[in-house]
Amino acid sequence: LRLEVETRQRMLSIIGHDLLGPMGAAEGMLQLAGDETLGRKERDELVDGALSTVHGSVTLLRTLVHWARAQERDLTLSLEENDLMEVLAPVFDLALSVGKRKELRMTMRGPHECRFLFDRQVVTVLVENLLSNAVKFTDAGGSVSMEVERGESDCRILIRDSGRGMSADLVERIRNGAHVASEEGSNK
Repeated sequence: LRLEVETRQRMLSIIGHDLLGPMGAAEGMLQLAGDETLGRKERDELVDGALSTVHGSVTLLRTLVHWARAQERDLTLSLEENDLMEVLAPVFDLALSVGKRKELRMTMRGPHECRFLFDRQVVTVLVENLLSNAVKFTDAGGSVSMEVERGESDCRILIRDSGRGMSADLVERIRNGAHVASEEGSNK
């Protein structure tokens, strides 16, 4: 019971801090963008900022729903033959639209086709999260790449970025299951 209460408290903390704050900021940006006294460039920048914020929040929300289902043991994998490249293309395109605002060099490479059995939703949530973090923690002018490598019986997704990375201490805390507060990304 204690674990369930802690899990629910952690979920509420994430929703309160990592969703409400950014969504309130996006709402403010969109309200400002409606100010007709602003120039076109300023309005476009506000809309782009709101889009970036909403994208990050939607990605986080999908991850939270997926995580909550896993916690409730309501997560069932739906293994179907899919083309990984077809699944990843729209995920990358969405991250690319956010990365453009930071003038990131973003590339996606891989085989024309990479078919195998996997759960489309699980892969989408995982890659959205990884790409979102790569864009979030990479300074303007940096790079984010996604490469798909085909093996004999699998495909590997490699996501690389020029961001600041994580400290050894943070990696250890995550591996040990400690609650780690969300960090501010790079707006540079």
